[in-house]
Amino acid sequence: MLDKNLVRLLLCGAFAVVVIGCASNASLPEVPATGVSGDAPVSPANAVCNHQFTSLQLASRPRFTENESNTIISGRSARELLRSVKSLVPNDGAGSTQWDLKWSFDTRNGARGCGIGSVATQVAVNYQLPLWPDQLFATNRDLTDQWNRYSDALRAHHCMHGKTGIDASIEVQESLRRMSVRSDCTQMQVEADELARSIVRSYKDIESQFVPPVVTDYIHQ
Repeated sequence: MLDKNLVRLLLCGAFAVVVIGCASNASLPEVPATGVSGDAPVSPANAVCNHQFTSLQLASRPRFTENESNTIISGRSARELLRSVKSLVPNDGAGSTQWDLKWSFDTRNGARGCGIGSVATQVAVNYQLPLWPDQLFATNRDLTDQWNRYSDALRAHHCMHGKTGIDASIEVQESLRRMSVRSDCTQMQVEADELARSIVRSYKDIESQFVPPVVTDYIHQ
C-alpha cells in the first residue's frame, strides 16, 4: 500500500492537483494555503484546512489540532470507483468529520461575588476522507478530472465542519469570559459549564444543516 503522503505528492506532480486546498464558501470561508502569520491562531504545521478568521476571532487565538485519516478506495473505471467509494467510505461515500471541544476555566471570589478568571479551549478535529491511489495509473483523464472535482468539493465541505468546531470554541471562550459574577463559585461553575454545553449544541445544530456533495453528481458511469 502506498504511503498517503507519497500518493498526494505524486498526484500533485502528475495532475497539478492541489489535494490539501480548500474551496471558498460564503458563510464559512476557506482560503488557499498562504502560510500562517504571527497573528494567526495556534494551529498545527500539518493542518488539513486553511481556515479564514475574522479579526475578532484572531484576537481570541483559538487553539485546535487537525488530523486526516483516509479510506483507501480502488478502481480503474467509473463503475469500479463508485462501487469502492459507496462500499468502503462512511456516509455513502461522503466521509466524516468529528470535532471534540474541551474547555477549562477557573473562578475567583471577590467583593461582588464569584467571577470567571482565565478560560481556555481546545478543539481536536478528525477528518475521514477517501484516497484513490489508482489515480496515479488511471488513463481515463475524464475520470481523474471528475474525481478531482469531487475530492475538492468534499474537502471543502469537511473543512466547513472543522471550522464550525473551531468557531464553537471561540464562542465558548468569549462567552465564559463575559459572564457576570454569581453569588458563589459553585453556582458559577454549574452555569458556566451549562452555557458551554448549550453553545456546543447550537453549533452542532448548525453543522447538521450542511449537505455533502454527492459522488454520483461528479463521477459519471
